[in-house]
Amino acid sequence: MLARLAAVSLLVSTGLAQGPRPLARYRWADRDHVVTSDDVALEMAPRHRRTPRGGETVQHLVDLHLVRTAAQAQGVLPTDAEVKAQVQAYLDKIKEGGRDPAKFLQSKGVTEGELADYTVLTLALDRLVMKQLGLKDASAVTNEYRELWLKDAKQKAGVVTEEAQLPKGVVARAGDAQFTLLDLGRTLAARTSAEERQRFARQVALRQILELEAKAKGIEVTRDECEAAVARIRSRAEQDKAGVAFTNVLEALGTSPDELIESPVLRAQVIARLLLLRQHTEAAVQERFAKDADGVQARWGARRQVEVLWLRATATPGPLNKRSFADAQELAVKLRGQIVGGEPFAMVARKSSDDPRTKLKGGDAGLHHRRSKNLPEEVLAWAFGTPANTLSEPIKVEDGVCLARVVAIEPAPSLDVVRARMLDDLEEEFYRDLLLKAGIHYVEGQ
Repeated sequence: MLARLAAVSLLVSTGLAQGPRPLARYRWADRDHVVTSDDVALEMAPRHRRTPRGGETVQHLVDLHLVRTAAQAQGVLPTDAEVKAQVQAYLDKIKEGGRDPAKFLQSKGVTEGELADYTVLTLALDRLVMKQLGLKDASAVTNEYRELWLKDAKQKAGVVTEEAQLPKGVVARAGDAQFTLLDLGRTLAARTSAEERQRFARQVALRQILELEAKAKGIEVTRDECEAAVARIRSRAEQDKAGVAFTNVLEALGTSPDELIESPVLRAQVIARLLLLRQHTEAAVQERFAKDADGVQARWGARRQVEVLWLRATATPGPLNKRSFADAQELAVKLRGQIVGGEPFAMVARKSSDDPRTKLKGGDAGLHHRRSKNLPEEVLAWAFGTPANTLSEPIKVEDGVCLARVVAIEPAPSLDVVRARMLDDLEEEFYRDLLLKAGIHYVEGQ
């Protein structure tokens, strides 16, 4: 815990003047490469700028700057030792209550870095409020006093956080101070877990590898190719998020269609697609289809839209799952009778299904290939052997009993569609293979 205070101490002492440090290393094309903390910061910042998490972090940057600047000017800025002592006091209090500090913070959704940040702010802010109001005891400082001090300080500094009012790459302005995407990313990275930093480090390494491959193989990315990639993403998103507009999905991710076209992340996806196209040419797909037509069709051919109603069951009923397979079978027969009798499948599924993924959608599980990973094999085997608009008998699966209904059967797709689906499916596998070949390893803390 106290080791994590190093980043916060740096914020207290010198603001945001942190230098990049290695987070991960890998080898590609006979050369060693490094992913730095600033690489990760610049990967995180655009993803979060317009999200609630990003907005809260920008406000934190501004608040910390205003409080730190005022506390320095008035000689009340807490020292590193005071911050560490206060954090240790928090931990000791949690331990006295019989709880593990790390697990307690995790249960509250608070990282160790955020606890330390909060300590810096509260110690300095309380002292500023006490000095302004002439208070002698810190216990007299309330949240209302703190909020009033910050509100007044922001007004005096003319704080601006509206993106339209700021230069490109700047996320906030307070007086003469400007906070950049790098500042935002550094703070996000400092306040998150090592696992999340490693996830972003993998993304950076993957983009770097793809750029190296593009250069080595003479691949040029055009705008038309980027627009085609956005169209593919739009199609997948609208299938996965039925009824949700693609622009709304992008807005939730903190971006827009125009920004997506220009993003380095999309460029990396386009490069990956072009590399995969070279590996899986039309002739190669035709040859594979000729050798294993059933296998290709099962993975990337015609799909079926399936509705499911799942009843959880176990061979050894207990407190968490009291329903046996016999009980589930009996209930499934009863529910099937309700559906056959005229009650809509969707209504029965909403009332009775134990599947959280499909329950609120009336049991709609979407479109599936014969070898889908998202439905039990028993359900798929039945669905691909029955006509449309057919309701199954109860189907026993590993963890319960299902009723299923085939809503629609997709026509056999063209070879071009099969190839496109194949490339979509192989993309994640391609990324994993690249990272495995690169031998990426994490060096944070070493």
